[in-house]
Amino acid sequence: MTDGERVQPETEQEKLCFKLINDLDHVNGHVSGSITQKKYMRNETWSLISYFVVPSWFIAFSPADNMHPISLYFADTRNIQSRVET
Repeated sequence: MTDGERVQPETEQEKLCFKLINDLDHVNGHVSGSITQKKYMRNETWSLISYFVVPSWFIAFSPADNMHPISLYFADTRNIQSRVET
């Protein structure tokens, strides 16, 4: 599994192990910030993209963009009221 191969459980112990992993994934789906919740959110996003046929371009803000003009505009603490009014 670590090499990315698809594994089918064959023995009873493997089936129990996979059932435990499945149960843990179900519980982790309700925990904020967990890997499983992020996986579910990613699946929902792709479903919405395929349903609404949204554009394939987007703007992503990341920590590496801290000097980008758009990031500086939204991070500016001065003149917040003037941006809200426009």
